[in-house]
Amino acid sequence: MSDEEQEYVTLDEAAQALGTKKGSLYYYLRALAIEPRKFPLNKHAFISKTDVERIRVAKSSPWKIAQPTHQITMDSVPDGQGKRGEKSSSNRSDLNEK
Repeated sequence: MSDEEQEYVTLDEAAQALGTKKGSLYYYLRALAIEPRKFPLNKHAFISKTDVERIRVAKSSPWKIAQPTHQITMDSVPDGQGKRGEKSSSNRSDLNEK
């Protein structure tokens, strides 16, 4: 369906239709990777009515929201940025020499 054929609602209207606060709506937008659209000459952000229905389904069945595709492990943390209390592998005196 092209953009011209879809019907859009403002984020305030979507939150009201879903019975949620706007902050919760932003959570669902992020979780479902929905990008609000802005149209020329209008300051409001819009989402399609189809996306409102996707959020309604996710809200009623939260286990259906996709989980992140990657896990953060200590292997993926850059060197020197370990757990709290651990000393960095870089030497602080190196910073003072520059």
